[in-house]
Amino acid sequence: MLNRFYTKEFFQEVKARLSPNGIFSFGLTGSETSLSPTRARYLATAADTLRQVFPEVIVLPGLNWRFLASPQPGSLSHDPDVWLSRRQSRGIELFYVRDYYVKANLSPGHQAYARQVLAKARGDLNTDLKPQGLFYGLVLTGSETGEVLPRLLLWLKDTGIRNTYIVLGILALALLAISYRRGTRQISNLYSVFIMGLTVMGLEMVILILFQTTLGSLYGQLGLLLAGFMAGMAGGAYLIGSQDLSGQAAQKFSLLCQGALVLLMLILGVSLPWLLHWPYLMAEGWGELIFTAILAGAGLLSGGIFALQAELLQFHGSALALSAGWLYAVDLIGATSGTLGMSLLLIPCFGPAQTLFLGAALNASAIIILLAARPR
Repeated sequence: MLNRFYTKEFFQEVKARLSPNGIFSFGLTGSETSLSPTRARYLATAADTLRQVFPEVIVLPGLNWRFLASPQPGSLSHDPDVWLSRRQSRGIELFYVRDYYVKANLSPGHQAYARQVLAKARGDLNTDLKPQGLFYGLVLTGSETGEVLPRLLLWLKDTGIRNTYIVLGILALALLAISYRRGTRQISNLYSVFIMGLTVMGLEMVILILFQTTLGSLYGQLGLLLAGFMAGMAGGAYLIGSQDLSGQAAQKFSLLCQGALVLLMLILGVSLPWLLHWPYLMAEGWGELIFTAILAGAGLLSGGIFALQAELLQFHGSALALSAGWLYAVDLIGATSGTLGMSLLLIPCFGPAQTLFLGAALNASAIIILLAARPR
C-alpha cells in the first residue's frame, strides 16, 4: 500500500471512474514549515505522477499535504475565498474545520511555499514496475527507526543498476578463478545452490507483489501460491531422484535446469508490461492460476538443481551427510538473502523487471562457474 494506490496505473483507473467534473483527493504526511529532501522528493513524485494523468492538479501544504485532481480543467480553485463562498452557498456545516483555518492553510504564502518545494525536488514517475512510492516510503520509515536501511537504499539507488552489475560481475570473476583451480569443484556446486535459493526467492517476492498489485488482494491466496511453489520443488527433486544420474549426465542436467531458470526470469522480466495488462489476468481464477503456475515452474527447477548438485557433490567424493548439510545451509542463506535483499533493496530501487534481469544474470554466472569447474 506504500505504492499501489499512488501509481500512474491506479490514477488512470480512478480517472476512468470519475465524472468529467469529479474530484479525486488523497493526503500524504508533510510538514507546516520545513521538509527533509527525501520527503520533498516523495511528495514531488506523487504530484508529478498525478499530473501525468489529470490535467487539473493542486497541492495544498500542511501537516498533511492534500492532493486534489480533476479530469476537467477549471474545476479546482486555489482561492480560499472561493472555497468559503461555495461552502456557505451550499449550506455545508463543518465541525472541525473553521474559516480561519482554511484561510491560513490556503494563504498565498503557503501555496507559494508548496510550489517552490515541489519545483526544486527531483520527483520520479511512480508506476507498478517502478515503485518509487515503495522506495521513498521505506527510506522515510527507516529514518525513524535507524539509519542503516535508508542510507543503503539511497546509496544503491544513486549507484545505479549498471554499477550493481559491475560489482557482482567482479565477485563472480573472483569465484570463477577459484573454481578453475583443481580440487575446488565443490565450490561451484555450492554456488549454484546459493544462487538458485537467492534468485528464486527474489522471483517469489516479485510474484507476490505483482499478484497484490494486479488482483488487489494477497493474503487469502498466499497459501495457494506457496503450495504451488513447494509442490513444484518437491516434484523437481522427485523427478531427478527417480533417474539414475551421475557424473556427466548430472552435470548436463544441472546446466539445463540453471539455464531454464535464466530463461524463465528473462522471459518474465521482458513480458511484465504486457502481462500486467493481459485481460485474462483479471478474469475469474485466471490470475491465481497463472501466478501459481509461474511459482510451480520456478519450484520445479529449484528442486531439480538442489537434487542434481547433491548428486554431483557425492560424485566428487563428498559424503552424503556432509554434502546435504552444506547444500541445505547455502540454500537457506541464499533464500534469506534473496527474500530480504530483493524485497527491501532491489525491487524498491530498480523495480520488479530489473530484479528479474539481475536474477537471470546471477544464474548465468552459476552456469559459467559450473562449466569452468568441470574435469578437464
